Amino acid sequence: MEKLDNKFFIITGATGYIGSSVVEEICKMNGNSILLAKNLSKLNILKNKLSKKYKTKVKIFQCDLLNSKSVNSSIKKINKNYDYINGLVNCAYRGKTGGINLISEKDFKDASSINLISPFLLISKLKKLFEKASKKFKQTSSIVNVASMYGIVSPEIKNYKNAKIMNPIHYGATKSALIQMSKYLACNLNVKHIRVNSISPGAIPQITKKNKKLFHKLKKRIPLGRFGKPIEVAKPIIFLLSEDSSYINGTNLIVDGGWTSW
Repeated sequence: MEKLDNKFFIITGATGYIGSSVVEEICKMNGNSILLAKNLSKLNILKNKLSKKYKTKVKIFQCDLLNSKSVNSSIKKINKNYDYINGLVNCAYRGKTGGINLISEKDFKDASSINLISPFLLISKLKKLFEKASKKFKQTSSIVNVASMYGIVSPEIKNYKNAKIMNPIHYGATKSALIQMSKYLACNLNVKHIRVNSISPGAIPQITKKNKKLFHKLKKRIPLGRFGKPIEVAKPIIFLLSEDSSYINGTNLIVDGGWTSW
């Protein structure tokens, strides 16, 4: 795969289960990272870990994607401190789980802020930096929005005896909208300079003693017969960021072990 030398990439949700794996893969490919996350302590720990292992640049920005002021503040700093940005991975998500009766209007609004509004603000207000990178490298810049298989299909209620841990309605609804927004932007941004794609991971769980029975059920639903690993999402994201995917635009890449093929 093409190396990412001298390129700069923004990753939201950078300290998360998948986000941290994406960041490390960027470092392995000699790319430089700009990490956005809410927890400053976790950001510093990740930065220190990566700085010891790799020679690439890692910059951190504390950013609460639920707060538009915080998002706009980070955007302002990035615009001030960087001449170009080669790519963006919108990987952040946090939110309440539960069945329909447990979900509030606020849950929907929070999910929309993280999955739709903040990604849109980052893309639209950093557009000039993406265009500058394209002209500098004579390659398209690349945006990857991390959606979900639940933006394509619905979770099966029969798998959840406990309604409190059910994948919530606002998660799939906003991830589905993120897929559509990616297609819209792929067609309406400056297509000579910026590509936009989404990726829909399947079951990539963090298994604990409490949820072991549930995940045993879910695993039976996967044609490959196993759960995915963060690295198996991170590597396709790196492919979409790189020039190896130069003719891929407006696509939703499904990485789910075959779950949505039933």
